[in-house]
Amino acid sequence: MKELTIRSMREGAWGLVTRFESGGPGASGGGHRDRQSRRVAGWHLCSHIGSEGMQQEKELAFAIRVAEEARIPVHIFHLKIRGKNNWGTVGEYVATIEAARNAAST
Repeated sequence: MKELTIRSMREGAWGLVTRFESGGPGASGGGHRDRQSRRVAGWHLCSHIGSEGMQQEKELAFAIRVAEEARIPVHIFHLKIRGKNNWGTVGEYVATIEAARNAAST
């Protein structure tokens, strides 16, 4: 993975897009390989938050943790909230992102 990352960067890649997979091969416990590949200087992380509100807290925590550990910027996209039980919760997730952003800038 690290060799492919380095080769891709030499070929002009800007970063890596990941997606949190609850319980699957990309689950938060499997993030070590991703963190290692992102330790290359100049790397950026883009994280697809795709549980649509079902596991938003875990997904955001994973993206923030990887960015903090690898000391790289993270771009979170596809912050989608679905399901009546999740209505009105988007503000909580935006606050989580803003808190992480503020902590990173201090």
